[in-house]
Amino acid sequence: GATEQTVVYRLRTVAGDYVWVETTSHALRDSATGAIVELQAASRNISKRKQIEDALAQQHAFFRQVVGAMGQGLTVTDSAGRFEFVNEAYARMLGMEPADLIGLSPRDVTLPDDHDVLNRAQAQRAYGVVSTYETRLRRADGSAVYALVTGVPRKQDGVIAGSIAVITDLTERRKIEEALRRERDFISVILDTISSLVIVLDRQGRIARFNRACEHLSGYRCAEVEGRYVWDLLLPAEECAPVQAVFAQLVAGQFPNQYENDWITRSGARRRIAWFNTAILGEDGQPAYIIGTGSDITDRKATEAQLASYNAQLSSKVAELQRHADELRQLNELSDLLQACRSAEEAYNVMVGAMQQLFAGDSGALAIFKASQNFLEVVASWGDAPRDLVFRPDECWGLRRGRVHLVQPGSDIRCAHSDAQATSSCLCVPMMANGES
Repeated sequence: GATEQTVVYRLRTVAGDYVWVETTSHALRDSATGAIVELQAASRNISKRKQIEDALAQQHAFFRQVVGAMGQGLTVTDSAGRFEFVNEAYARMLGMEPADLIGLSPRDVTLPDDHDVLNRAQAQRAYGVVSTYETRLRRADGSAVYALVTGVPRKQDGVIAGSIAVITDLTERRKIEEALRRERDFISVILDTISSLVIVLDRQGRIARFNRACEHLSGYRCAEVEGRYVWDLLLPAEECAPVQAVFAQLVAGQFPNQYENDWITRSGARRRIAWFNTAILGEDGQPAYIIGTGSDITDRKATEAQLASYNAQLSSKVAELQRHADELRQLNELSDLLQACRSAEEAYNVMVGAMQQLFAGDSGALAIFKASQNFLEVVASWGDAPRDLVFRPDECWGLRRGRVHLVQPGSDIRCAHSDAQATSSCLCVPMMANGES
């Protein structure tokens, strides 16, 4: 019988270059004794094939890296319309794991009311047309995600065999748009009712006219207020002098102007009013009456304060997310550097540099088991942490408990390697390598 074996290896040429070679050998055996009676071998240069394979592997790795780093969702469906691949961003968008989505279809994660939109888009892709549409996806907890989907047909051998889609989460944008819409609506209401509050004062500041909107807001009838000074009836004590100063400017001919002040209603409530003030001139060319057209902006002020609070919270969240992203980047870089280290000493230096960045201003040390496994020795430190320190495993609460241990200042449960007089907290973090602490 014949035995076949194929091996791939490199050969060095006369010029000093290397080529990849694939050799297939056949061993012919004696049918009676089983001994090899002849060995046949054929070799071929597969350097170009190896180059292509290496290039494809690099492209695949690059694709995985890019897709994994995308902030947008990416999905690939097969000819049956089921997910073959989804990236982490898409899975996070739905509150699921990528593996849980494989085998499902876009219809399974789209709200029923939006299935018609999805059907139209899929019909377009079936004819080779790129489709872009907005829809609502259903998260694992049942909540909705507003999304923008751009899908392109996926072809194999010239035949459409599914689609590739990029999904952008529009939820935050929709929230912002809704907040802006509410604010615009509110401002529109203010503008629509800007003439709803109309008060007419004579040259002395006495109320001459008081329209129905003023009556409704203040709780006073026009007959009750006519002839009374506006600052005696409607203004809080602390605003009388500023309003009288503005009124004096108007009487002196400095008009129009704008001003805000509070009114105290009959019920004692405070309402903030934005006024646009002008004057009606008498026969002598001097202001005879002052007309104030006002809008109640109390609710708008409250809304603006609330929006300012929301903006501050959003800015805080964005800063926190940026900090987390920076920490993840540093950890990824640390991982790459550690894998590239050629010695333990290099790894120690890399760890110290990374810890100084991650925990700026803090002190710390890295201790490892010695070969005997009976004690730990500090091999690297940063900040004010001591370098020459040796301790037994049972002297560290973190190692004894098998998890992170936090020691607060003044605590009786302290590790022997920590400073008993320390005024700051100490954190012990056991680490594993090759299954060992």
